[in-house]
Amino acid sequence: MRMTLTILTQAPEIITAPSQRLKGKVRKLAKQAGSGSAPLAPARPARSVTYMMSTNELVARVQAVVQSPKRPALPAGICSVLERAIAARQRCAQWYKDSGAHVEANDGHLHFIEILRNAFNALSAKDTGGGVAESAHSQVDLSNIFEALEVQEVDDEFPVIAVDVSTSSMNPSAARETYELFCFVDDLHTIQGDIQAIWRRFAKGEVDIKVANIVTQAGLDVVKRLEQEHSGRNNSCGHHGSKHPHINLAMPVFYTESYMNGEDPDEILNTVKSLEHRAFHDFLYLPTTRTLMKFADVAYKLKDQVAWPLPVFPMRFGYISRPELLELPGYKQQEDDDELLTQILHDVYLIDDSRKIARDHGMDYRGTLPILQDEFAKSARTLWETGRVSTYAVFTSRIVLDILEIYGSSDQPPFATQLKDDCMRAADTMEFVTDDLGRLDTKEVRWLTKDQQLIMDLHRRITLQIPDKAFPQFKEYFLKGYAKHPRSGPIEDMPPEFQAAYRQRMIERGEDPDDGPSEEHRRNAAKMDLEPIEPSQQHDFLQTQNALYCGSLSLQLMCLLEEAGISLANHHLSIFATAHLYNALQQLSLTEIKWPDFERIIDLHTEALFANDVPKTAADCYRRMAYRTGYSGASRTFDKKKPWKFRTGAASASLRQLVDSKDGLEHALLQLETQIDNHATQQAVRKPKKSTTTPGRRRQLNPAQIMSRFQQYLPIVLVLKDMDLNYITLTKTCNALIKAIRAALRSELGIHIPTSQAIGESNDHSVVAVVLLVLGENQSKAAVHERKKSKAAFEGSPELQVACKAFEAFFNDHAKRTIGNSS
Repeated sequence: MRMTLTILTQAPEIITAPSQRLKGKVRKLAKQAGSGSAPLAPARPARSVTYMMSTNELVARVQAVVQSPKRPALPAGICSVLERAIAARQRCAQWYKDSGAHVEANDGHLHFIEILRNAFNALSAKDTGGGVAESAHSQVDLSNIFEALEVQEVDDEFPVIAVDVSTSSMNPSAARETYELFCFVDDLHTIQGDIQAIWRRFAKGEVDIKVANIVTQAGLDVVKRLEQEHSGRNNSCGHHGSKHPHINLAMPVFYTESYMNGEDPDEILNTVKSLEHRAFHDFLYLPTTRTLMKFADVAYKLKDQVAWPLPVFPMRFGYISRPELLELPGYKQQEDDDELLTQILHDVYLIDDSRKIARDHGMDYRGTLPILQDEFAKSARTLWETGRVSTYAVFTSRIVLDILEIYGSSDQPPFATQLKDDCMRAADTMEFVTDDLGRLDTKEVRWLTKDQQLIMDLHRRITLQIPDKAFPQFKEYFLKGYAKHPRSGPIEDMPPEFQAAYRQRMIERGEDPDDGPSEEHRRNAAKMDLEPIEPSQQHDFLQTQNALYCGSLSLQLMCLLEEAGISLANHHLSIFATAHLYNALQQLSLTEIKWPDFERIIDLHTEALFANDVPKTAADCYRRMAYRTGYSGASRTFDKKKPWKFRTGAASASLRQLVDSKDGLEHALLQLETQIDNHATQQAVRKPKKSTTTPGRRRQLNPAQIMSRFQQYLPIVLVLKDMDLNYITLTKTCNALIKAIRAALRSELGIHIPTSQAIGESNDHSVVAVVLLVLGENQSKAAVHERKKSKAAFEGSPELQVACKAFEAFFNDHAKRTIGNSS
């Protein structure tokens, strides 16, 4: 057995080119003589030199290194790469062992893996006969690690060039491509396991549905990028290249296995033997692929000719010639998955096709048809738009089925229940009502004109889309039409448009529509249920069967609520004023009450509230608020910049891009990954260590590392950021609090601060003036107390004490009850 080592070397011209730069007096004389330095040769790309080494030679070299008196340490980078290579080869060998494919070839592979493992153990001092591994706290040996090597001194004039090495005549490209294909599919299964794990954590209540959905989207994005990298290679084999990218990906595996079993792959593809289920079918997701191919073939060709639902036949339709296979283990689960996935595709196709018809006729469908922005709907859309089945579409569909397997046959799985709970909380927050004239209202608050579209989007999702009030009636209308015009039975009994389309498809396949099937074919078909797969009658079928749809809706709802809440908070400014008052009470130790929402508000919006300088004294508390509200003379650009406005954080902005899909999934996830990197850096142990990496460049992560980081840090990022803060409820609470403080100042101190509220508006522009007056009086009396040099501690001005008393009473009577509902 021989191993291949590829090394990149520079071209000889570049290596041997001596420097022509002169120095000192010689350079001065050359310059006076008018001579210049010779130009350097143009750069040439590196070329690869391949070395072939037998396993015997590899073992001999390992033993030479181990027995050397000055044994060098194995670099950590090489150690990590070798460990991953051994693990990957072990997984590959295990798969061949489980599938029962070519035992002799796999035995040779296992032998080579054992050689690599022994070499690794010997070089890393893990074997019993080797040296003792150094302690982690031992001093670093700064001696020359290459001193043990016998290196011949080379004369300076001897040209150092790359030596041409003769390579084996065997072309390793086919074997390399097959192994790369295995690694690609193995990465898919690794990501699949990570996505299954996050949804199991969701089932246990460990993470939110939004976290599970984003981790899933991150995994799907990695799959999309892996497919794009792999699609540049030509994986079609023999004479059976397919228009479906995923089938072309699977062909090399099929041909390899057939050849190893002594079979002709082209002959198998043309016989009923191709229907037999084999071990590599599940590894390559072929059962899911067949379902998508059936639907894509029908939808792409008949989408403008046949009304919904499309005549998609079940999996058993392809087994008329081998009906006995359907009784074997595993086929029942495949049939169930085939029917379920087709029914989900039926609903997605109905929504997508109806939206297209409505757009073509200038109809407003926003309140009737759901908005499908989840990754499953996007991948399904490619089936009837292109007629092709990609690996990304297959993988996404498999994930949807995997999630359903986790929760069993529940009519209301946890992801559908949480979506409805999120919708109910949003409805309680918005308080949508309709007046006698049919106008939409939100009770005690009013919204700016610029926010009307945002509020209408929230209303449609809360009252129409998530409760599924309109779409079930729309779907029922089409189902009644389907019952009147059946699509099964003899072709003569079907609608004329379907007969014409079906005959055209047979002609395209090279079949004669007038030739009937064989007698055996007729007998087998009569025994089997070959009716097209009907759509589900369940009105909320799409929500209860597509977890990605529920996660996408929940994420959209959270982003819309945050955007509306921040807009309302900037309009009313009651949260802004209360935050300044709360900070003053905390800094001056006038209250023991801790309000978690305002602890987070101050942490998230320090720049908007205090210009990134949280005040700690009575004077600074007043000056910071006066500066941030424009009452200070230093705020000359106050009206132009509006620095007091709350703004969404970086994480929420990335999630909004993810929801809107404006910059693409990859860009939004990259932004979110940056936030995760920043958080991971903050959590790491801070040591004075000089960085050796180039600024602005991030190290490349493999798919497993990307998924691990998302699962570890994404829940923390979402919890710590402002995504789950209910600004709308908090604004209403702070409005009532400022009113209570205003009333207390008037009743106890006789201070009257008039309101500044326009007719028909809900925001009071004087809320900032109330807190500013309290902090201003407190600053003045604190200055007087300081000038008197009194030994007694300053306990706040009467105005601040009254405000503190009103704050504590209001918090205990009202605000404490809303703490759990504001996040």
